[in-house]
Amino acid sequence: MTRRHWGAVILVVWAASLAWLVKREYFRPTGARLAEAALAVSPGAFYYHIGSHGRQVGFASTTVDTLIDSIRVEDLLVLDEAALGRVHRSSARSTAVLTRALRLRSVETDIDADGRSFAARGIFGQGIFIDPKRKLVIASNANWGAGATDRVASAAREAFYRAVQNAVDDEAAGQPGSR
Repeated sequence: MTRRHWGAVILVVWAASLAWLVKREYFRPTGARLAEAALAVSPGAFYYHIGSHGRQVGFASTTVDTLIDSIRVEDLLVLDEAALGRVHRSSARSTAVLTRALRLRSVETDIDADGRSFAARGIFGQGIFIDPKRKLVIASNANWGAGATDRVASAAREAFYRAVQNAVDDEAAGQPGSR
């Protein structure tokens, strides 16, 4: 082989190795990039004051724990509400555990609201309604065009929740379908 051939081979090998390096650094799989980003997550705690009309009515906190093989994020919300002449305390705690590649491993939620019912709605209209007194949980999946701001769909869902509560009450009273 001549010098010209050897020079061409060296340039081709150099270009191929440079292309491989660019691919390795800039086109890594999403899991690898997330795992690297997760290594930068530092543990911490954040605390929030919840106020209404100039006085504290509750607090919230978020804690992030970095474990050897996972990340645990815990949220706590405690709210004191004055209603019907007494103060009602509601609390909600959720714990999410993620892998180091930031894949969700588990979620747990505990809610205590003095036996009262409550509802939550997602940004696309999905929702959950929990009524501990009646031992009733309604979860709904949705994809509303206007999202959570769709007032007509929200009103219909609230009416549905009330209708199911009434049906449960009627059944408990031995009068199915009286309303």
